[in-house]
This record gives sequence, structure tokens and C-alpha cells, in this order.
Amino acid sequence: MFNLLAQLYWCMLVAPEYREQVTDLLIGAGTLGLAEGRPYRLWTLETGALGLALPLAVSASMHGPEERASGCFHPVSPAALEPSVLMAAQGHEASVRQLARRRGIMLPEAILLYVSEQPGEMVLSLKCEDDGPAWDQRVWLVRVVEDEGWAWQVHHLHHNPSGEPATCPKFAWKDVAPPVPALLQTKSRAKASHIIAVRLEDGR
Repeated sequence: MFNLLAQLYWCMLVAPEYREQVTDLLIGAGTLGLAEGRPYRLWTLETGALGLALPLAVSASMHGPEERASGCFHPVSPAALEPSVLMAAQGHEASVRQLARRRGIMLPEAILLYVSEQPGEMVLSLKCEDDGPAWDQRVWLVRVVEDEGWAWQVHHLHHNPSGEPATCPKFAWKDVAPPVPALLQTKSRAKASHIIAVRLEDGR
């Protein structure tokens, strides 16, 4: 059974110049037992950044650092989470920040990332185009199977993402995902994002 939370991480993207400092902090915390009960993963990206990722899944262990292409990381809207899950992630973040502050390290703002196994996927945070109270205002995470111009063919990640894709017309749905941070940007990704933006503006 597909577990969406297993692919979601509350992540802080550390600039290359602070990568070694943060890695040493976490290794030291683990050696002293200070990281017990605070699982995390570390990813090094081709941009030189370090992804300090706090898993949302209950059963998770520490991993890292591992290399992973920046195209595997997709910013998604926190509104797609249950409030209790988001609060637990923020509490975990506060504990890690406290450890960092003891060493004089200021960690960047955390964002919610969907992490895919392979780069090149398009993951959207879809919400009803109409913000009126009469319409369902929930945010759904979807993986785009095909962009037909007027609509997205998608697999809903909140359910088992298999079988026939669903059709999401662009006049009825909007993507409310936050922008891709600079530390995840590569030339190839920026080019792909520009092409998608042009298509959306032209309605193609």
C-alpha cells in the first residue's frame, strides 16, 4: 500500500558554505545521544546544498549523507497535511534548531518537500480554482502523468497512485505549491519550469 507520508519531508536547505558545519553538528549530536528520537536524512545536491530532512513517516531512521539529484525534490503545500502531522514536524524542527543554536548555527526556514526516487517527475499541489466556501478547499498532491494543455492527467498521491489517471481541467484547479528554492535550481530544472509557466499563461 502506498504511504504518502513516507515520501514527505520537512526540510531545511543548507547553503554549501555551511554544509560541513551542519553535518558535523548532527554527527556530534548522534555520538552524544542528543539526536535520539529525532530521525533525519541528509542529502547532498549537485547545487552544493545540503538537505537536512525530517521525515513525516512515524517509522523512520537516520540516513546520510546521500547524493540525490535536486530534480527529485518537489516543494508542496503544507495545507495538504493533516494539522496534527504538520505540528509534529514543526516540533521536531524546533528540537533540531535548539541543538544548532547551542553551536551558534542558524538553520534556514523549513519547507515541505515530496521526494521522488527519480528526477523528472512533476508533482503539484492542486486546489479548487474557486476560493469560495461553497467549494472543497482541500489541497491534493498529484503526480502529473501528462500535460494536455487544457488539463492535467494525474495520479492522486493521497490514494494508491496507480490505475487510470484522473483528469484535472486547468480552469477548475490551480497549483498552490510554493516556488522552487534557489538551492534546488539547476539550469535544466529552470528551463523546464519556464516552459511549464509559458504553457500555463497561454492556456496550452
